Formats: sequence, structure tokens, C-alpha cells
Amino acid sequence: MGTFVILVGQSTRNRNESRPDARDLVNVGPRSARSARMRHTMSPDTREMTESERALVRWMLEHGKPEARSFLPQFEIARVATWKCGCGCASLNLSIPGQPEAPPGVNVLAEFLIEMRDDGYSEVFVFESGGILSGVEVCGVPEAPKQLPTPDQLQPYGGNAEQPPGHVRK
Repeated sequence: MGTFVILVGQSTRNRNESRPDARDLVNVGPRSARSARMRHTMSPDTREMTESERALVRWMLEHGKPEARSFLPQFEIARVATWKCGCGCASLNLSIPGQPEAPPGVNVLAEFLIEMRDDGYSEVFVFESGGILSGVEVCGVPEAPKQLPTPDQLQPYGGNAEQPPGHVRK
């Protein structure tokens, strides 16, 4: 699945900066650097994870790629940024007390299919950057989920296991 970014308008950022401003991102494909880029615009305010967020992230780290389990200690102290994605999806940015802000970039630790339909799909993944647990991304075609899934809704996908039957990945 390719990553695509559509830029609109002109950024208010310094033209010498190489990354686009998050306000210019209209639509971004899965496994993109959207969440990492959005970290540059998020509020420094954080909150505790809800029980459902905690259950989902723990389950994903325990069932993701082998290296995902090494992020469980960070998960135990992680906080959720109060930032909300402009598209209204349920993606979360994480903050780890005592750690610097994660650098730009996305290394997927666990990726799962939420739903496969004739007209599209939705997926969720947990990612890190620079060794710091960074966030939970939900995405989909034609639209990203507005609520986080529960662990029992997840199906193997991506680097965790075999592709779902009939799924063609580009």
C-alpha cells in the first residue's frame, strides 16, 4: 500500500524548512509520517490513558512484532496528548514522561486489520520513533475510524502475520 500526501495552500512555516506543515496535510496513506509530523503541532498537555486505550495498546504490543514487547515498560507510564487529528479519526499521540519528544518518523511495532469491506478497509497500528513509543494510528479507505477498536475486533495484518485472504498489498 503506497503512502500519499496531498498538500494544499501555502504553509505559514519558514520556506527553508524541509517538512510540510501539518496544517497542509489533507490526506495521508497508512504508515506515513503523519502522526510524527503532527507531534510538532500538538499541545504539550497530556492525560491518562482510558481503560479501553490501555487494553488496546497493551494487547497490540503483546501481539505485534517481536520487538514490540520491549516497549511495554514505556507503555506502562505513557500518557496521551490532548491533540486531536483534524480528520476526526481516533489516532493518539503518546508522551513518555522522562523521555524527550520522539523524533519525526514511524517504525510500526504492531499492525492489525480492523475491517475489510468491498469498498475499503480500516487498520490500526502502534508505532515508535527513535526508540520512543510514539502513538497509535487508525486509518482507512474511504474513511478512518472515529473510535478505537477493541482487541477482539482485530485481525492479523502487515508485519505481524500473513496477509488476510484476498488482500493485495502494493
